[in-house]
Amino acid sequence: MRRRSPERIEKTLDEREKGEETKFSLDQETLFRVRVRHYRILARHVAKRLGHDKDGAETYARGMVEKAMEGTDVVARLADDLLMAGRDPEKDLTPHINTAWTEARESVEAEMAAEGTEDSA
Repeated sequence: MRRRSPERIEKTLDEREKGEETKFSLDQETLFRVRVRHYRILARHVAKRLGHDKDGAETYARGMVEKAMEGTDVVARLADDLLMAGRDPEKDLTPHINTAWTEARESVEAEMAAEGTEDSA
């Protein structure tokens, strides 16, 4: 059996560490993008329940994403907005949370895959 030199082992460990750091960074970016998309999808849904037109819904969704960046619990805020309008969050919001997350994750993953394809072309 052939022994590896200490330098080779150190280089391999450094490469592995760099790869893990790159993966962690990409995972964090993906999670951030999915969260933002999730909030946007939920906010558009709630905006429609509140009677906003398409432009109003988009403005409402942008506002909710901004609030998320400020640390606001967006789901609680959406539920409050529904309650203030006399709507039932259990009916108008809760059933959509998981489907919105799945939709957000799938669309972000597709975009990132397409970006990866463009980068390698």
